[in-house]
Amino acid sequence: MRRSSAPGAERQTARAEPRAVGGLVAALAAIDARVSERLRHATERAGIRRLAAFVAHSADWWWWLIGTATLWLVGDARARPAILVVTATIVVTAITVQSLKWLVRRERPSGERDFLSRHTDPHSFPSGHAARATALTVVGAALGPPWAVVALAPWAALVAVVRVALGVHYVSDVLVGIAIGVACGLAVAAWTAGGLP
Repeated sequence: MRRSSAPGAERQTARAEPRAVGGLVAALAAIDARVSERLRHATERAGIRRLAAFVAHSADWWWWLIGTATLWLVGDARARPAILVVTATIVVTAITVQSLKWLVRRERPSGERDFLSRHTDPHSFPSGHAARATALTVVGAALGPPWAVVALAPWAALVAVVRVALGVHYVSDVLVGIAIGVACGLAVAAWTAGGLP
């Protein structure tokens, strides 16, 4: 009969496994920070930085809600079902992202930040802008005209990239934000699959 391995060896293996996982996480975090810093250097010129900020803020939730409220009040009544879908997409995505942000509480990269990200939204993981832009793209592709995805997909990709380039997110923040956006967009599209509300 073979004897089982010594208890000391088992304890050493048990201790080594978390260290290995921790080392991998630390290595990935270092790569994430390095790539994010390189992207950030791409917007050091003032003109490029202003353009990047404009693209980034085009996905601000409050601009989209102001737009949908305005269209609801003065637009064609036939557009109201689509306005509800856009609003639902923004709300579902916001609830999902903010819940994760307050659970994870990852600090934003050091550097310049605008008033809102500094005072009202101090956490970076995941990126709400990347999630929102992606979710709107998915809903547009599922429910909108064929040209919607052609217009929205490049915009969503640019929003994700410039959020890192502006120094308010790490690459991993936007990658997870994109995944959340896909999930939220598909959830809203499935909710409306039987017809717009």
